[in-house]
Amino acid sequence: MEYIDKNKYLKELQEYELDILKHFDKICKDNNLEYFLAYGSLIGAMRHKGFIPWDDDVDVCMKSSDYLKLCEILKENKDDKYFFQSIETDKNYYLFWNKIRLNNTIFVEKGWEKNDVHQGIFIDIFPLLDYPDEKDKKKIDRKFLITKLLLACNLKDNKFYNSYGKAGKLLFKLFKIIPQFIRNKIANNNINYLCKYNSNSKYYYVTDEGTKYKYNKEWFDETITLPFEKYNFLCPKESDKFLRSYYGDYMKLPPQEERVGHGECILCFDIKGDHDDKKGKNC
Repeated sequence: MEYIDKNKYLKELQEYELDILKHFDKICKDNNLEYFLAYGSLIGAMRHKGFIPWDDDVDVCMKSSDYLKLCEILKENKDDKYFFQSIETDKNYYLFWNKIRLNNTIFVEKGWEKNDVHQGIFIDIFPLLDYPDEKDKKKIDRKFLITKLLLACNLKDNKFYNSYGKAGKLLFKLFKIIPQFIRNKIANNNINYLCKYNSNSKYYYVTDEGTKYKYNKEWFDETITLPFEKYNFLCPKESDKFLRSYYGDYMKLPPQEERVGHGECILCFDIKGDHDDKKGKNC
């Protein structure tokens, strides 16, 4: 498989991602679960009424209680067309948040192709977690870091986790000695703990960032629907405040040279021949 410039196929990639988003939206509606478009997808809804023209992924977030319910529903109700990816369903998975992937497709960013996981076209689902009370912050930050390092042990290429300093690297080497099934169990227990943690804080944080950023809970008290590629999806009522807290003036288009996605990739919309549906390796 060769790397390609995905810009040649970006519109088609977005159509597949939209299909997954519609599937996700239906599951949430059928089960009375609340979600929100987030990050670049929310900018797309606010600024373009659809995908940012150069964006190549979909981000949604959910309050942790609904997130946990969704995970149980997707684990119990398997679908031939879609694959729910978590540390429980894909033993080599390495991220804190979960994904829904499209079977019989491949979308792998350059540098991540060695990892032995399902690598189909996907959407990201982030839990909104209670920002810790001051007395608990060190404990929560420590648990968060340990979980990320445990999951990083599932990576084939560890160069992405060289920024944790001497202590982090030492922990990483120690964790690698632990059998994988035990590491994964500890990581999953930690994820559930963080999702169920309740605080008196007025803020949420999101799992790809840790407690570096925090978002006012009131921004997510109510949902609105915004048009996105001729469909309507749920968004925070205070979408503008959410986006400005993270991006600043998100309505202003970035310079032309910054209007790019995630770079070169391996991309396949229909896997041919004999293949392992879960791993998605043969185009």
